[in-house]
Amino acid sequence: AAAQQAAAAHRQATANALGVSSQPQQMAQPPQQMAQPPQQMTPQQMAQQQQQRAQAHPAQPMPPQQRMTPEMVQALRNNAQQKQALAAQQAQQAQALQGQAGAAAAQQQAQVAQQAALQAQQQAQV
Repeated sequence: AAAQQAAAAHRQATANALGVSSQPQQMAQPPQQMAQPPQQMTPQQMAQQQQQRAQAHPAQPMPPQQRMTPEMVQALRNNAQQKQALAAQQAQQAQALQGQAGAAAAQQQAQVAQQAALQAQQQAQV
């Protein structure tokens, strides 16, 4: 999930650097979830629901082959660390892209300023 978020942030940052939004449709539609107020449940209803869940899914001891071995736990941890590192890398790349875009814009502004100065000089000579 972290890697997906980072990839989305990276795409968005790249799009921002290019001056386009990659998600115009989302902005146009107001979130529909906000319109519905959350339904308050009475404690009695909540207790009933919990009972129903308990009846539907009786607690079963996990069969031994599904218990996680220390190796599996370690593999999951390594995987999570790799994803975090990748996410950090992508965030840095996105920042670098934004920085490049900013530098390019600054260069353009400098060129425009130089041209304006040249024009002013020419007018002063005439």
